[in-house]
Amino acid sequence: MTNVTSSSRARKKGDTVVAHLSLYKRSYRNSELFLFTSEAEIEGQERLDDRYPIAMPLARRLLTNLISR
Repeated sequence: MTNVTSSSRARKKGDTVVAHLSLYKRSYRNSELFLFTSEAEIEGQERLDDRYPIAMPLARRLLTNLISR
């Protein structure tokens, strides 16, 4: 994995964002989902949608499409 400095992170709509979703099944009923993104976190925001306004809607759309299949 490559470290990305904050100065090279995506900051606004139109910027390119690299994201990676990992799903780990811990047990029959327990799984964890991790989102790694090059998008810069917007500090002071509590909701993930507000902290990562580019990556979160895209990840949500992907997961919704996978579930609806």
